Amino acid sequence: GRSPASGKPTSTNCAICVANPTGDGTQMLPAGKYVVELIVPPGYELVKEEDKNILIGDNYIAPVSQQFGGLGNIFILPDQAAVNSAYNPSNAQNSTTDLGSMPRHEGDTGSVETFWPCVGELRVVPDFISLFPGSQEVAPFAGASRHLCDRKEVTLTNQMSALAKFWVFSPTHVAAHYTGFMLDDFSSEFDPYSPQFGEKFAVPNVPVSL
Repeated sequence: GRSPASGKPTSTNCAICVANPTGDGTQMLPAGKYVVELIVPPGYELVKEEDKNILIGDNYIAPVSQQFGGLGNIFILPDQAAVNSAYNPSNAQNSTTDLGSMPRHEGDTGSVETFWPCVGELRVVPDFISLFPGSQEVAPFAGASRHLCDRKEVTLTNQMSALAKFWVFSPTHVAAHYTGFMLDDFSSEFDPYSPQFGEKFAVPNVPVSL
């Protein structure tokens, strides 16, 4: 509830909130860990590992070669306990469950964002991408047990505000209708009866594929 005169809060249904030390009447969540959940809107799907649509193509097969030719046997290994905690034996292309990534911070959006860990339902990532499974393009983290990203674990510190981003998409229809025209930048339209007269030549009857 808010005061109609001052606009300041007068009550809240938050049972664990504490008063803002600024004394402006606002309430704050105490420091701690919270789970923020997204309810996926109707007609949308939650983005999952196998929903990438930009990785379709031939799989890269590395040539047989030594990592350090002529230097003998050199082994560079991290701590084995750290390796085993995120090891995914089901995927030869990416044998980890998290690429070694913890909640990370990036500052390319005008502010330093924290990408909170996903804590939704645990599931096994399918072998192939969902858009064209017949291509047998290996899904990122295929075979790994990973949490859905409809819930994120946010860690609040004292007087901190937090941003949690969720990603959804809508499947494209199998067929769609487009209206438009194509232009040839190297030619001009000289037909005085054409609506494009004097402009770039509009190429007729050109097949377009998406």
